[in-house]
Amino acid sequence: MGRMKSRTKKALWRFWGYLILAVAGYLWLSGDLNFVLILGLSGLALLYMLFAAPMWCLAPNSTNGKPCSNNAYGLLIGCWIRKHKWEKIKMIFRRQRWAELGRRSFSTVGAQAAAIGAVGSFTSAIAAVITLIVKR
Repeated sequence: MGRMKSRTKKALWRFWGYLILAVAGYLWLSGDLNFVLILGLSGLALLYMLFAAPMWCLAPNSTNGKPCSNNAYGLLIGCWIRKHKWEKIKMIFRRQRWAELGRRSFSTVGAQAAAIGAVGSFTSAIAAVITLIVKR
């Protein structure tokens, strides 16, 4: 019994950003809207998707040309290899590499979930900001 609780806690801790995004979605659908809370939760979920969501690195290896299969965190951070660590963030600032970044962001199930979650949380945050501005 104790072992099961430990696994559940680890899984919840590992995927906390998806839970926060689900809570923000629930708040949007409920009748009582607290836009400041929704904005905060959406911002946290976006940060999780960009920098903490578990996925594979997928940076090209110089030895065999295949994508790196080491564990990485977030859409913008690579694995523990120094060359791979900041490669995805560098891709944002080079317009020629945007297509490659997009392909990497949708190449695995974990990356797809994080990319869709990032778009959803960004959209939620923008909608909450617009609603707060209009209401004032």
